[in-house]
Amino acid sequence: MIYWIKKISKTVSAGSFFIIFFLSLDFYDPLNTGTVAWAFFKGGGAAVLVWLCSFLLADIILKNLLEDIDDQKNDVLDDGLLQRVREEKERSKYGIQQTGKKQGTTT
Repeated sequence: MIYWIKKISKTVSAGSFFIIFFLSLDFYDPLNTGTVAWAFFKGGGAAVLVWLCSFLLADIILKNLLEDIDDQKNDVLDDGLLQRVREEKERSKYGIQQTGKKQGTTT
């Protein structure tokens, strides 16, 4: 999966480099060394930023699409916190206290 994440990030960043590079050139004097150097640095900076953002987004999106965690496995995370929350909701829904007595009864 990391192969595809890197491939997507490289493709998007290369595209952004060329877009920024060619948009930053002076079309009246395209061989001006200062303009070409400035356009190269702007394109490189844009490519680095876009690569980082696309790497993070591709990582998040691809992992969410391809890796599915079952609810039962998810309950084990955080030391069973979600499982305890669901159990408490079920108990309160049916009026069952921790001791097994119904709520509202007196002893």
